[in-house]
Amino acid sequence: MRRKNDKSSLEAYRADIGRCVRCGVCRAVCPSFQPDREESLSPRGRIALMHAVLDKRLPLSKVFADRLTTCTSCLVCEASCPSNVPVTAIIQAAKEDALRASGRSLISRFVAAALTHDRAMRSLAWLAPVVLRMEGKRVRSSPVRSRGPVEFGVWSEGKKSAGSKGRIAFYPGCAIKHFQPDIGIAAVAVLERAGYEVVVLDDAACCGRPLLSLGDREAARAVA
Repeated sequence: MRRKNDKSSLEAYRADIGRCVRCGVCRAVCPSFQPDREESLSPRGRIALMHAVLDKRLPLSKVFADRLTTCTSCLVCEASCPSNVPVTAIIQAAKEDALRASGRSLISRFVAAALTHDRAMRSLAWLAPVVLRMEGKRVRSSPVRSRGPVEFGVWSEGKKSAGSKGRIAFYPGCAIKHFQPDIGIAAVAVLERAGYEVVVLDDAACCGRPLLSLGDREAARAVA
């Protein structure tokens, strides 16, 4: 059952979708649009597709789902939008509508089960690229290669200056912890170089974001 005022349905964003004037400012800053420069991969293109689905001019399809999942949720389009259209929130609502219409996928059920067991996530980290491809996401090569799961105790060099600016709690989440530890290592290094003592929350539970990205809000709540 949806909570009161819970904007997890695309219909709740009809007015926001209508504020998009198709100016194209978002195209210049969208990282998922730049490589292929396909209009449907731009924020305004995604908005147009969602508007068509909302008005039942287009059906839900694998292509439509791909355009939703390839959004990186970086928010840079919203920062540049002159009409203040909440693009990321609208895409999230569309994902949840699509999941309600088609049901939970095998991938969503698998992720939900794995996220509740740290040992399972650690041993299945190598499957991340496979899962992304099965979900239809574009997986491009990156100059940064994951070294696999690491113990966070080795992240910190232990060099605490006497005049430390303070202590910072760093929550890596399962994505950094198991799939891209290089991001966490770099973040800790930068914070320590800036003069802060970093406390890594190694035992923190999953926040549920991977499931939310799949449009499965209820499973995300249960995991978090």
